[in-house]
Amino acid sequence: MSALRFAHVFASYEEGKDVLKDVSFSIAEGEFVSIIGHNGSGKSTLAKLAAGLLEVEKGEIYIYDELLTPKSVTKLRKRIGIVFQNPDNQFIGASVEDDIAFGLENQNVPREEMQRRVKQFSTLTGMEEFLDKEPQNLSGGQKQRVAIAGVLAMNPDILILDEATAMLDPKGRKDMMDIVFKLRKEKPSLTIILITHEIEETLHSDRIIALNDGEVYLEGKPEEVYANEDKLLAIDLDIPFIFKMKKALKEEGIDVDDIANLDDLARYLCQLNA
Repeated sequence: MSALRFAHVFASYEEGKDVLKDVSFSIAEGEFVSIIGHNGSGKSTLAKLAAGLLEVEKGEIYIYDELLTPKSVTKLRKRIGIVFQNPDNQFIGASVEDDIAFGLENQNVPREEMQRRVKQFSTLTGMEEFLDKEPQNLSGGQKQRVAIAGVLAMNPDILILDEATAMLDPKGRKDMMDIVFKLRKEKPSLTIILITHEIEETLHSDRIIALNDGEVYLEGKPEEVYANEDKLLAIDLDIPFIFKMKKALKEEGIDVDDIANLDDLARYLCQLNA
């Protein structure tokens, strides 16, 4: 089943200036898709359209095969959780516990169920020991964990991470991606859309969609997209380190087709030097 589908979507902030131009793609239920592109390529606009925060100029958006319209947006928006770049913009509660529970209180979720979800998702995100802390006293990575926990507590079918690691240090980014991997194991039906400029974060995606100037520029599995190094460089994008290394080794006549990740690559290079 398709969780999210864009059909010939155009979007603009000003008349005559399209931010998205005839964008079409489909993301299946349970799929992990990364969306990449330089600043101004339309990535965040796409996220806001999918979450019903903006309206399309032309075209159609479907959430689980139901057309997103002004009439259906309130219902369909409940199926989508979105985490933005700056977690401070998403904090409401006076404590971590209050913040995770905020959306549940608005939906009149029974207290016992609310406490169960707060515990479940604070544990999953590693924030169970911080429930009584004030959000402003947390690190950037911890704040993003709380933001994700609050979104997940609402049981969305689609999770959109819109540059959610952009303000984090390398450890914070790794911690965030570890949460994504845990989610994929614990809730395989959850559709995850990662919007990022950190290309290393996309390596474990099922698919990548590269945007350029508001259009779909490249689409496919990571190895298919990153095989187009020249095309990516032409739009100011790079390829992950592992693909650069594999290319260099191939040029030396070394077969590396079976190497899937950096750990395998490291072991292989150690064997070569043994």
